Amino acid sequence: MVVGKENSIKVENLPFHVSSNNVEDDASGKSLSAIERKHILKVLCENNWNISRSAHILEIDRVTLYNKINKYGLRQINQ
Repeated sequence: MVVGKENSIKVENLPFHVSSNNVEDDASGKSLSAIERKHILKVLCENNWNISRSAHILEIDRVTLYNKINKYGLRQINQ
């Protein structure tokens, strides 16, 4: 749990191990959904869209990964 005096949470409100080098530079201003979509797509591409391997890396169930693929409209581009 993070507690601050303001309505928004800032990096300085986070514990050191969370705030240092764990925030992607390109995540600034993006929604959580956009960041999740990008990360899932990256993992899928790195694993040639192998669902089982990608789900294992993402630490989610295969069904959950299929649901997120559908939610974000992700499609494999045939080369």
